[in-house]
Amino acid sequence: MATVTIQKRENKNGNSYVVTFKDPLTGKKKYYKTFKKHRIAHQEANDLRALLDTGKTPNSRKKNSPP
Repeated sequence: MATVTIQKRENKNGNSYVVTFKDPLTGKKKYYKTFKKHRIAHQEANDLRALLDTGKTPNSRKKNSPP
């Protein structure tokens, strides 16, 4: 069973929910996405958990570096 967590963050614009997961290959905690609504974060966490249970990892996004 994959480890996926949702962390609630309170800020001046309301709440946000950060979804993280434990990488099955390295065992380290990795960031997945941030959402404004808990319901959507929960749905994405379930989708991510199902993806990780099949042995796949989510696509990592590379940040654009300035030229």
